[in-house]
Amino acid sequence: MWFGLSPKIRGTLLGSVLRLDIDHYTSSHPYSIPSDNPFVNENGSRPEIFAYGIRNIWRCDVDEGDPETGYGRGRIICGDVGQGAYEEIDIIKRGRNYGWNSREGFECYRKDKCGKIGPEEFPIYAYSHSVGKSVTGGHVYRGCLNPNLHGLYVYGDYVNGKLFRLKETVSSGSGGSSWENKELTMCGEDVCFNGLVSQYEKNILSFGEDDDGRWLFCLRHDLSYVTADISGPLSNRHLRLLVNKDVVSVQRDVDGGAIC
Repeated sequence: MWFGLSPKIRGTLLGSVLRLDIDHYTSSHPYSIPSDNPFVNENGSRPEIFAYGIRNIWRCDVDEGDPETGYGRGRIICGDVGQGAYEEIDIIKRGRNYGWNSREGFECYRKDKCGKIGPEEFPIYAYSHSVGKSVTGGHVYRGCLNPNLHGLYVYGDYVNGKLFRLKETVSSGSGGSSWENKELTMCGEDVCFNGLVSQYEKNILSFGEDDDGRWLFCLRHDLSYVTADISGPLSNRHLRLLVNKDVVSVQRDVDGGAIC
């Protein structure tokens, strides 16, 4: 998707995130337009558009929010696949311009347009193609079994199979949030025993969760369960994967679960 250069781009659905009412339809479309969509009354803009300036989103997640405070509930967090240099993670917000193709990640892609297209919504995180080449958007953990993972956003890279987590720190006042990224490393001999292995197929297609709130991720040929071993310090966290034929399952964290 090669759009996002100017407000005129809101006249096409390409490169946009759409918000539709699929429970009601019109004579011309199998859907209707929510009345509070941001451009519903703007001449020349498609009323379906919720956000624009997107390149090629691959998987979005709707945050279920903190079960006690509700913080984060309803946030749409997406991985947007880059062109030739950067991959990015975005929180999709109403009416915002995400900058493609004037910008890729935080960096200028079209120097003649970069910084000249009006207000832009920047990613919460971006990584270069020296780290990975095709982001697969992930999932925010809000389950009960692993309280130490609460609020972490885990995502991956399709090309090399690396897994990462983003941890949000909410600033006081109106300072917004900062996000710390960390690559999740595979288990070593101290953890990989009794059937646990440290390998899985690298092509990560998608993420989700089961009825217990455990992370799942889909590979090209596997459906996998994933969690993190929190027995060591933060800098020494592992993924614990149990491979049984084509299914990768998880062993519960060593300190047990939690009662919600």
